Amino acid sequence: AWMAVALEDPNLIHVEDRVAQEAGFPTVIAHGTFPIGAIGAMLAQWAGEENVLELDIRLVAPTFPGNSIVGEGSILERVDKKQTIEVVVRQKDQIVARGRAIVNAQES
Repeated sequence: AWMAVALEDPNLIHVEDRVAQEAGFPTVIAHGTFPIGAIGAMLAQWAGEENVLELDIRLVAPTFPGNSIVGEGSILERVDKKQTIEVVVRQKDQIVARGRAIVNAQES
């Protein structure tokens, strides 16, 4: 509920079970900022915040409050001093977000 206030998001699907159930979900769904933030934090911890240049994420499934989410990344290519990283966020065994990031390459 506090995230809805912080984001000025009036969509009740995030705070009222009845509204979420009417939309076809078992309960309220978390805001998309959670999986996106997980990827951003993972990349910043690995490469340094200043080295995360681009992040393009698509939400592909709902995230539910109380569930753990895990971010993963794989280097797809390195061109000059930039790396393209494929990123995913999983909730249990389901991918809830996926995309790509560009970061400054890390020294070996």
